[in-house]
Amino acid sequence: MNDKDIYLITKYLLTELERHLVASHKWQIAPLDIHQLNSTAPFSCDVMPFENWLQFIFIPKMHVLVDAKHPLPSNMQLLPMAEQSWAGESNLQALLSVLEQFDLHYAGDNA
Repeated sequence: MNDKDIYLITKYLLTELERHLVASHKWQIAPLDIHQLNSTAPFSCDVMPFENWLQFIFIPKMHVLVDAKHPLPSNMQLLPMAEQSWAGESNLQALLSVLEQFDLHYAGDNA
C-alpha cells in the first residue's frame, strides 16, 4: 500500500469513527477541562473515558498527522481498550468494527 492510500484510508476511518461515536451517543458536546489534556496514562484513562480520548486526543492528532503527511502510529490496540471500556454495552458493533480496522491497518509493519 502506498503512502497516498494509507492517508486516504485514515481520513475515511476517522470520518467513520466520528460518525459512529455520534450514532452511539458517545460524542461529547462540551469541551474537556484543560487538566484532562495533560495525562500521561495510556489513552488518558486516569482522567477521561475512552470515548473522550478518541474524540479529543486521537481524532485531532490523527488529522494533524494525515494533513502533514507525517508517519502514522503503529500497534494502536484501540479495539482491546474499547472492549474493556465498553464491556457489557450493546449496539456498538459498528463502532468496534471501525476501531478494529484502525488496529488492522496500522499493525506493526503494515503502517
